[in-house]
Amino acid sequence: MSALVETGLIFRKDSPNGKRYARKARAGEGGEAFGFSLAPLVSRAAEFEALAEQVRSERLQLKLMKERVTLLRRDIVKLIELGFEELPHIDWSAQYKRFRAVIDDIPRQATIGDLEPAVDGLECLQLEISNLLEDKLNSQKTSAKESHSERHKHNSNTQSTSDLEPGFRKIQGTKTALEPETEVTIETRGSEAITILLERGGGDGTDAGLSDAKPVPLGLVRQACPQIIAYARSGIANWSDLMAAAVVVRSMLGVSPSAYEEACEILGQENAAIAIACILERAEQINSAGGYLRALTDKAGRGEFSVWPMVLAQLRANGSHVRLVTAK
Repeated sequence: MSALVETGLIFRKDSPNGKRYARKARAGEGGEAFGFSLAPLVSRAAEFEALAEQVRSERLQLKLMKERVTLLRRDIVKLIELGFEELPHIDWSAQYKRFRAVIDDIPRQATIGDLEPAVDGLECLQLEISNLLEDKLNSQKTSAKESHSERHKHNSNTQSTSDLEPGFRKIQGTKTALEPETEVTIETRGSEAITILLERGGGDGTDAGLSDAKPVPLGLVRQACPQIIAYARSGIANWSDLMAAAVVVRSMLGVSPSAYEEACEILGQENAAIAIACILERAEQINSAGGYLRALTDKAGRGEFSVWPMVLAQLRANGSHVRLVTAK
């Protein structure tokens, strides 16, 4: 109380006997009071409200600055890790040392004045690393496209607008046998069926027998993996639309450009896009989409993987009735 009196926020009015009491007038109103008076607080109420609002604003600003520092730290660490993974020939230790120097200069009980230069330094470093990564990765991608363009050409048919590639036929409730044990019919929900031809020696009536089958029809991919349609600009009407959407999904899932390029090289661009679409459908069950895609690519390189079983499994997961029937 004495501190409040000394600062003038309240003042003391002593009575003759040192006690606090109020003396009423004869009419019962007004009179005189002895003790502590809050009149200074009342008269300066607007001033105190403004000061309180200023304190709240500074606290909020400090909180936002701390959150900004946390986000920048996380982003820069991820960018440097990506640099070590994708561009190991570049010395990233210099960027990391600069990052640690900025972080180590922040005191434990940091104020807004301490955090403002730290945020500026981290933002500059983040922009510098992002630009470096973008330039290097784009140059690598351009070189890879030029060197593998001829190898990719026979795997791509980006101008086709047909849902079914040559070699597939839609039939209504009937099945035309071609060669014994080389024809497989996939019957989905409804009256339609799709007949495909396997290489000689395949077609054992299981999904594994589809490893040597011709490409998966685009219509079947849309039915098995509907989520990827949301990432296309105007739906998926052809393979070009699917591959463009797969690039967007690849980035969203955290799959590195090198992992996707390797998948395109081994699987072909269409099959790599199908794999991404299937991974998107199971994103909640897959811990690392990039690692999963690399594992599939490695299996494909050894001839142990085909996208057909993935698509059929996803069709079944979506509730479609899929049945493989070997032609007699």
